[in-house]
Amino acid sequence: MNTLHPNPKQLAELTPLIHFSDDELQRISNDVEIKTGRKGEKLLKIGDQHEDLLFLLEGTVILRAEDGGIRQLNAKDSSAKNPIARLRPSRFDVVASGNVSFIQLTNDILSRSAPSVQGIVLEEVEEDSELAHQLGAPNPLREKLQTDLDNNRLVLPSLPDVAIKVGLALKNENSNAKTMAKIIGADPAIASKLLKVANSGRYGGRAEIASLEQAIARIGLKATHKLVVLFALRDLFRCRNRDLNQRMHDLWLHCRKVAAISHVLALQHDHLDPDTALLGGLIHDIGTLAILGYVQRDASLYKDIDSLDTSIKYLRGPIGKLIINKWKLPHELAEMAELAEDWEHDHKADADYIDIVIIAQIFSFQELKGPNGLPNIETLPAYTKLGLSDDEEDSGLVVLIEADADIEETESLLGG
Repeated sequence: MNTLHPNPKQLAELTPLIHFSDDELQRISNDVEIKTGRKGEKLLKIGDQHEDLLFLLEGTVILRAEDGGIRQLNAKDSSAKNPIARLRPSRFDVVASGNVSFIQLTNDILSRSAPSVQGIVLEEVEEDSELAHQLGAPNPLREKLQTDLDNNRLVLPSLPDVAIKVGLALKNENSNAKTMAKIIGADPAIASKLLKVANSGRYGGRAEIASLEQAIARIGLKATHKLVVLFALRDLFRCRNRDLNQRMHDLWLHCRKVAAISHVLALQHDHLDPDTALLGGLIHDIGTLAILGYVQRDASLYKDIDSLDTSIKYLRGPIGKLIINKWKLPHELAEMAELAEDWEHDHKADADYIDIVIIAQIFSFQELKGPNGLPNIETLPAYTKLGLSDDEEDSGLVVLIEADADIEETESLLGG
């Protein structure tokens, strides 16, 4: 296996090495190997004492502070020109979010390459100021949320009763369409929506039915459970506060769109269940919903928009995963919520539900090339995994563009 080395041009962009000559950079290049890490691998631990400098070359890492603060660092970020978590003992766990490559510069290598500036370099390299600002800046909301989360005091939204009862019935081997119909029939709104789904194009081609029991038999018990959860969730996206209620409504529309697109994408892959993708798309941002519900009790928390948005950015994933596990929904949905915005999500297996929701989110914004700071959809591993890439520009997205009517129908079924 050939050993890979960083080229001098790459090294010259790193903050500690900007004063090094070409010859000195070449010596470092010869001495340093490019290392790789896989998703979940810890590159640095809180408390580590070694003085080596780590620099991210490709991919994304997650930095977790001792106080629970979380930040993602991508190799394309300007702050990646500085060492990752420079101070010792380390204040952060540094974990690979996907496949990454990095280099590790030791004091010995730097001393041999440029002894005349070694002292200046190491004294000048301090913790990334941008990182310190983002993780260390006062944020009462995030600190309060994190404290309540750590101490099991965070009140998480509960799955509506009808969804819980249907889930319990599904586990009973004696359950059938008749027993399910008795449970669901107690909620006329959900019963009506199930009938509408059973007679929709998705299950069409047969005679129209008017019985809830027949509708459940046509849809299937497992799919019925997922649909009941979907329909029951709508009421969770409402609150008494007028400002937050608008934000909740916007979140619902976004999640509904992502759910519909996720369903269409999953239909193209036999190993993925479209109804699971539909449910996953709807609850991929359930962590944000929980945070909005949390702040409605304290006006001082939700009126600080910057603190609210920052808290959502860093805590929506962990809280979302916690909620879905609490609801005892499939573990792949919990992973989907946790990693829904891990744009560089990459893995060796076939396309998964995380790939689905990543592409569905970006596609839902209409403008595909970088809206709101989002990456170019065509550069993402998930785009290739789902078979959307093609030699002709944008032609890989035809499956979604042509399915526009199906997406609209699914959104309509989910309700307004």
